[in-house]
Amino acid sequence: MKPEIERKFLLTSEQALALKAEATHKKELKQGYLAEGEHVILRVRISDQNAYLTIKEKVKGSSRLEFETPVELSDAEKLLDLCSNQIKKTRHLIKRDYLIELDEFHAANEGLWLAEIEFDSIEESNSFISPVELGKEVTDDYRYYNSYLVDHPYTGW
Repeated sequence: MKPEIERKFLLTSEQALALKAEATHKKELKQGYLAEGEHVILRVRISDQNAYLTIKEKVKGSSRLEFETPVELSDAEKLLDLCSNQIKKTRHLIKRDYLIELDEFHAANEGLWLAEIEFDSIEESNSFISPVELGKEVTDDYRYYNSYLVDHPYTGW
């Protein structure tokens, strides 16, 4: 199991729409949280016609362990039905010297735009200088974790 190393950025609508114009692909995502413990989170996600179960280490910061495995779409749909709240978002992919995953949130989190960049190493993450158009870094702010947003929607802040 390898760590997921990512940094997260909060964008204004204007920043997000400008960045979205550069997108070459997009995916519709639905995800729900099946269990959350002191140290781990169990999530189910449907991305277009693909489905995954993911176990994530529950820690702050840019690096955390992640285990993800594909599951049958029909099974993921049944598991999502067990989730009282879900996150719905469109992920826009923007390719630069790095990949930007721009998440446009819907439903109870409408109006929230987050950009994520994944890295191969902590050193690469630490040396990354974010461009101004990526907005404010919120990597260490738990309020922008999807597992928090599912029960504390952005529209209610």
